[in-house]
Amino acid sequence: MEERSRVAPWASSRAQRRLVELESELGGLDLHEVTRLVDAVLAEHRGRLDEDGIVLYAGTNTMSERARAAHELSLGSRPSMGWPGEKFQTGLDELDVLEVLAPLQVAALMGGEFAEVRLQSATMANLACYTAFARPGDTIAVLPEAAGGHASHHAQGAAGVRGLRVVDLPYDAGRFDIDYDALPAFLREQRPALVVVGASLMLFPHDVARVRAACDEVGAVLVYDASHMAGLIAGGRFQRPLDEGAHLVTMSTYKSFGGPPGAAVVSRDEDLAHRVSTAAYPGLTANYDASRLAPLAVAAAEHAAAGPAYA
Repeated sequence: MEERSRVAPWASSRAQRRLVELESELGGLDLHEVTRLVDAVLAEHRGRLDEDGIVLYAGTNTMSERARAAHELSLGSRPSMGWPGEKFQTGLDELDVLEVLAPLQVAALMGGEFAEVRLQSATMANLACYTAFARPGDTIAVLPEAAGGHASHHAQGAAGVRGLRVVDLPYDAGRFDIDYDALPAFLREQRPALVVVGASLMLFPHDVARVRAACDEVGAVLVYDASHMAGLIAGGRFQRPLDEGAHLVTMSTYKSFGGPPGAAVVSRDEDLAHRVSTAAYPGLTANYDASRLAPLAVAAAEHAAAGPAYA
């Protein structure tokens, strides 16, 4: 019988082999050995990916020197619960500044009025939207997995955690896009609470205005997941989802955006933004990594200054 991983005995057989190999090498290390190993791993990774190589995977990026310089790790160890002016903790005046600066920068850049920036990942940003606008048992309509619909849109991900029924939007594989002609009848039949567009594998802009018109007919909220396109959207090189009718844009703040790990939800509608904010805190977060805010504000300001060239 093959040896099983102690870290994840439930992992696949392929993963088991790698896990067992690493566990045999890494178990029982003392402080000196752990420190030396961590230093070596970080140096090797930094050299291979950031100094000697160019990573062509669109799901990763590197922050600019300005943004990296603004990443003060100690901020991440300061709990910060509540809005500036009514914190549960004391001594957070400087964090108050960043908690206002970052959403102002991100919202303006993405064409919105409001930005929720406390969420740690785009999956959590999507879950905040599901929490705000759908109840367990409701239906959401999303792009098929084969068309790049993200795991967080589907039943095995955040949508399933929320207890939602997931249906695939009609899709034209020949055009690599939604089947817009079939969409209105499909939404009338399925009556989704939310429609989620945007994908991990997205070659062309959506016709957001047509999707919004079909959503309005059935009272669905339209969420555009811009996780992979946010940097192109910020630079005006792809499309502007909020200009074209999306109710909300969810996004990763790294990937093509080039900021720190994390996410944002952007909207122009105060009521929608309020509901997302309440889902984010106190619903899905309490404390969060506030060290993200300064480099996020800097990255957004860099896009505002030179976004088209960067895109």
